[in-house]
Amino acid sequence: MMLSLVDVSRLVILLLILTNYVSFSANWAQASGKIAQNVAIPYYPAPNKPHWSPRYGHVTIVVPAADVESESYLFMMGGDSYAERTDKADLIPGQIDRKWENGYKNDVWRTTGTDWSVRENRRVKSPYGRKIPEIRSQLAWEQATAGLHPAVGQTNDDWISCYRTDLNAKIANKDCSTYTQTDIQWSPRRHAAGVYFNGYMWVMGGRAREFVALAHKESIGGIIGPRVGEIPVEENPLQEYTTQRENIVLKSDVWRSADGISWELVSPGCKAPQSKLVPAENTHDGKYGREDQKCSTDSDCYGVEYCDTVRATCVCPMWSSREQHTLAAYGQYLYVVGGYTSKLYPQYSACGPYACGDTYASSYRSYMADVWRSLDGVTWEMVTDKAFTPPLSMANGGVSLGRGGHAMLALVNPEGVAQLWVFGGRGGSNTVDAKKSDEVYYNDIWVANVGDSVKPQHWRRLAVPGVTVSASDVNTTSTYEMPWAARTGLSVCLDDASSSNLYTRTLYLSGGYNNDSVLDDVWSLRLDDAGEYWREDFTSNELYGYGVGDGFRYYNSSPSQYYVSPDSDITFLRRFWVPAKPRSVSGVPYELRSYLSDYDIASMREVGVNTIRDLATADVYTILKLRGFDIPQVPKSERYQVYSVCDIRAFAISMVDKCSLNPPLLYEGEPQMPWNIVPVFGGPPPLTQTPPAWHGRKSYKFLETVDDFDTLLKTWDGCTYVPKIQGLFGPNVDGLGFVDQVQTITDPSPMVENLVCRQDPGKRAFHTLTAFQGRVYLLGGKSSDSEFHADTWYRDGDFPVAEILKAPASRTSEHMFHFSANEPGVHYEYRVWDPINYVEVRPWNKVRSKTGVVWLNWRRNGPGSGFYQLYVRAVDPAGNSDARFSLSRNVYKWYYVSPIPWDIIGASTAAFLTVCFLAYLEYRRRVKKAAMERYAMKRMRRKFKAMQRDIDGKAVDWRTLYLESKQAEEAGLKIDRKKLKKVRDKNAEKREKEKKKREKEKELIKKKLKANKDFKEKKKVDKSASEKVSGKVKSKPDPGGLAAKKRVLAGVTEATNEDDEGGGGGDGADDDRDAREAKKNRAVGSTLGSSMAPGSTKLGAGDTLGGKKEIAAGELASSKNTEMGFKQRKVNKRYKNYEVTSGNDGEGGADREDEHKK
Repeated sequence: MMLSLVDVSRLVILLLILTNYVSFSANWAQASGKIAQNVAIPYYPAPNKPHWSPRYGHVTIVVPAADVESESYLFMMGGDSYAERTDKADLIPGQIDRKWENGYKNDVWRTTGTDWSVRENRRVKSPYGRKIPEIRSQLAWEQATAGLHPAVGQTNDDWISCYRTDLNAKIANKDCSTYTQTDIQWSPRRHAAGVYFNGYMWVMGGRAREFVALAHKESIGGIIGPRVGEIPVEENPLQEYTTQRENIVLKSDVWRSADGISWELVSPGCKAPQSKLVPAENTHDGKYGREDQKCSTDSDCYGVEYCDTVRATCVCPMWSSREQHTLAAYGQYLYVVGGYTSKLYPQYSACGPYACGDTYASSYRSYMADVWRSLDGVTWEMVTDKAFTPPLSMANGGVSLGRGGHAMLALVNPEGVAQLWVFGGRGGSNTVDAKKSDEVYYNDIWVANVGDSVKPQHWRRLAVPGVTVSASDVNTTSTYEMPWAARTGLSVCLDDASSSNLYTRTLYLSGGYNNDSVLDDVWSLRLDDAGEYWREDFTSNELYGYGVGDGFRYYNSSPSQYYVSPDSDITFLRRFWVPAKPRSVSGVPYELRSYLSDYDIASMREVGVNTIRDLATADVYTILKLRGFDIPQVPKSERYQVYSVCDIRAFAISMVDKCSLNPPLLYEGEPQMPWNIVPVFGGPPPLTQTPPAWHGRKSYKFLETVDDFDTLLKTWDGCTYVPKIQGLFGPNVDGLGFVDQVQTITDPSPMVENLVCRQDPGKRAFHTLTAFQGRVYLLGGKSSDSEFHADTWYRDGDFPVAEILKAPASRTSEHMFHFSANEPGVHYEYRVWDPINYVEVRPWNKVRSKTGVVWLNWRRNGPGSGFYQLYVRAVDPAGNSDARFSLSRNVYKWYYVSPIPWDIIGASTAAFLTVCFLAYLEYRRRVKKAAMERYAMKRMRRKFKAMQRDIDGKAVDWRTLYLESKQAEEAGLKIDRKKLKKVRDKNAEKREKEKKKREKEKELIKKKLKANKDFKEKKKVDKSASEKVSGKVKSKPDPGGLAAKKRVLAGVTEATNEDDEGGGGGDGADDDRDAREAKKNRAVGSTLGSSMAPGSTKLGAGDTLGGKKEIAAGELASSKNTEMGFKQRKVNKRYKNYEVTSGNDGEGGADREDEHKK
C-alpha cells in the first residue's frame, strides 16, 4: 500500500524530529487531588491527608526561601468552592453556613513542592506474576489557617473596626475587648489579586462574602404590619439595623502577611467609587452618588474615602472596589491594572434623588482600563485610566479597551527594558444600555515600560512574536492578534532562567474561556531566543528538552504531537514500531508505519466518525456500512469498502481503554469494600421498579446475562463473531438483510503499547499557573459552571533517559538487569526481542529498577539459549518516556545460555544409581528365585513320582504340571477356591495313601535289611566253618559262578544299608537314595540275568539254604523291576528326558539311555 501525501509528510516530520535525539514529552504530571490519570498516584485527599476543597478564582503566591537553610513555599488561598446552597442539608433550612464550608473561602494552604517515590504494589501483579511498580507523589498540603470570621451577630465592618478604629465614625463599635490584630483576616472571596512584595504576601480586592446589616429602608414588615422604617430611629437606635444578611460585595481592601497565618489590614479600601465613576447628571436636584454615601466631612466616609464637598458625596482616592483585576510588583512599586467594578445607574431609574442599581456587586459591571501604583499599599496613584487604547488610525482608535479576567506579568524584555505585560481578558461597552452581546474577548498583549522613575502610562499592543511587521501592516488588527484564541479567565506565568530551561526564560499561558466554552490549550514563548514564537503543546511547534548533563538541549517540533486521547482525531491511530537494529550511537527512533489510508479516513468522516471515541462506540449500521453492507437501493459500486474497519475499530477500542481513567487501588482492603463487591443473588436479579440499593447501586443490569437470539442480534456490534446469530447465511440485520461475520480480528496490543496517552489537566478557567522550583504548576480552576477542581499539576517538558547500569555477560546463564535514569520518580518498562527469528519474546513489562530474565530458561517454558535484545525505557510521572534506542545506552544484545540443570543431573544420577541398585536387588531376587525354583522342582519331582499315573493309567509329567501352575500364577488367573479346596483334599487323600504305601515299602525294606543282616551273620559263621573244613578238605571249583553271585548280593546288601543310613537326610538324601536304588537294581538285574542262564540253576557246594533264598528273592525282585520298567516306558513314551534323567532299571532302560545318547 502506498503512503498518502499526509502520511509521507508526517513521516518526514517525525524523522526530522527524532534525528535531534528527542523523545515523547510535555505531558502533565498530577501531584495531588482526585486521580485523573493512569501513570502516577497523586497526593489524594483523605482523613490523614488534608487538602483544600475544589475551587476557582483563588490566589497563589510563591514565597522564596529566606536563606539556604529554609524552604520556599507555594501558598494557595481563597477562591470559590461553589455550592448550590450554602446551608447544610442536615441543618434547619435557611440557616446560615457558619462553618464556611461552602461558597467563598478565606483559608490558606501551603506546600514545599513535589517529590516522587516508586514502590511495588503488592495487590496488583502483571500477567507474568511480577508486582506492578507505582509512582507516588510525596507532595503534602499543609493548612496554615482555616480562615477567621466575625462572631455570630457581628458584621464584618464591626469586626475589622476593632483593629482599625479610624475606619468610619458611622460604624457602631460595641465591644472590641475580645479581638486583637491576629484575630482578623480578609473576608472569604474569589477573584482577588495577590503577589509577593518586600517580604510579604499581599492580597487585594475581589468579590467577597460578608455579613452586612440591612438599613431600615431595605427591611419590610409583615403584610399588615408597618414597615420597620416607620419606627422612629431616635426612639430605638437598635432599630437602625434590624437584621443581618450575607451579601456579596466587591472589595478594595489591602492585606499582607509574612507567614499566611497572621494577617495585617494595610488599607480597608473604599465602598464609594473612585472619582470618575461617581454617578452624575442626575435630573433630580443635581445630586451625586448614592444616598448612603452623601457626606459633609471626611469623617462621614468609610475607610480611606474623602468627602467631595462640591458633590457632597464620598469619593475613593484609590482604585475602587473590583474583581478580576491583576496585581504585580516591580522595583519599589505595587501595580493594579484593570478589572470589573460595580456600575451605578443615575438615569432611567426610580431611585429618587440618588443613584441606585448594582449596590451589591451584581452582574452589572464596568470594564476598567486604569493603572494604579503604590509604594506601601496605603497611598495609591492613578497612572492612567486609558491603558488599552489603540491609536486613532486603528479600529476602535481612541477608545480604551477596558478589561477584566486578564493576566499580567512584570518582567524585563529581551532588550533589557522592564515592562508590564497584560494578556487577553474580556471587555465590553460601559454605556448604560450595554448588553451581554457587546462583550469582547481579547487575544492581544499590551505592554508598558515600568520602573521606579518610569510610570506605565503609555501602552502599546505587542505584535505577534516571530513575525516581521511591514509598514502597511502596522495598523492591521490581525498583526497584533496572538495565535492563541481570545479568552478570559486565563493564567500566565514566567519560568525564570535556570539550569532546567538552559537559562532561557519561558512564558506559559494556559486555559480560560470564551463564549461559554472552556479551553484546555497550553502555549509557551521563550523570551530570550531571537525569532521565537508562540508554541502550543501537543503540536509540531512545541518545545521539548532531551539529554543528560551537558548534553541536555531544547528542540523544536515535539513528538508529543502524536500523543493520543479518546477524543483525538482518527488520524492519530498510527503505528510505531520499536527499531530492530538500534546500532546508531545517537539512537534509532520508533519507526512510523502507515495505518489508515486517505480513503479510510474520508469514508469514516462521511459516516460521521471523526474521533477515536466515535469509532470505538459506532453502532452496528455504521460499521456494516463501512464494511460494504447497505440498503438494497445503494448499488454495490457505490458502497464503502473499508474492509479492515473491524481491525481499526479494535485498535480504537484498545486506545480508549488505555487512555481512559482506570483508578488504582489506594489502600489494603479496598477490593473488599461494599461498593466494590458485586452482590450475588440466589435467583435472578430483582426486577422491581425500585430495586434494593447496594451502596449506591440503582441498577443490576450488569448482572443480567443475554443469550436469546433477538437480544444478541440487537446488541451485535457488527464485528464480534457471535455463533448463536450466525445461522446458515449470517445475521439477518433489519434493513440490510444477511451479512457476513468477521471470523478473526487482528490483535492491536503491539501497536497500542508504543502509543502514549495524552495527559493534561483538561479544560480550566480561573485557575492559577505558577512557576515554582523549576516547574510550572497549575492549581484548581473550573471546567464548567458546576465542575470545580481541587488538584495540583505540573508541566513536564523534559523527559527521562533510561540507561542499563548492569547486564549479564554474554554466553552465560546470568539474568539480572539494573536500570537508571536522569531523573527520579520513574519506573521502567522492558521488552525482549529475538533478533534471529524476529519475534517479540516478551512485550513491554513494568518493573521498578531491575529485572531478571530467568524466564528465558527452557525449564520455565522459555525459548532457551540464544541471542536476545533487551530494550528499556523510563516512564516519568507525566507518562513521558524514551523514544530513541541505542545499543550503547538502553538496548543490550547478548547470548543467553540456559543454566546447567544440576538439580536434574543430580536427581537423574541418583535415580540411575537407585535403578541400578534396584536392578541388582532384582537380579539377586531372581537368582534366589531360580534357586528356589530348582529346589521346588526337585521337591515336586519327588512328590510327583507317586502321581505318575492318573485314573486312566496315563503318566503325569511333574515338570508340565509345575510350568502350568507357574504360568497361571504369573497370568493372575483366578482360581475357584471351592474347586481348589476339593483338589487339595483329593491330593491330600492321595498323598495319605502314598504315605501309607511308602510306610509299607519301608517296613518291607526293613525286613529285607534284617534278613540281609541275618544272612551276613550266617555267612560269617559258614565262612568260619568252611575255613576250618578247608584246612582239612581241599577247596572245590565254583560251578556256575556262585562266588560272583555272592559278591553281588553282598554289594546289594551294602547299598541297602547305606540307603537306610541316609534315609533322613532330606531332599538331597532322597536323590542319592534314588540313584543308589537305580544302580542297585541295574547291578542285580544284570548279574542275575547272566547268572540265570539256561543250565545254571544249581547252587554251588558252598551255598547255604539262606543264600539260596536270598538269590531267589533277588531274582524275583529283578524280574519285577524289569517288568515295571517296560510298562513305564510303554506308557510314558513321549517323556524321554524324564526317562533318561530318572535312570530306569533293566535292559530296556539302559537301551533307551543309549538310544538317547545316540
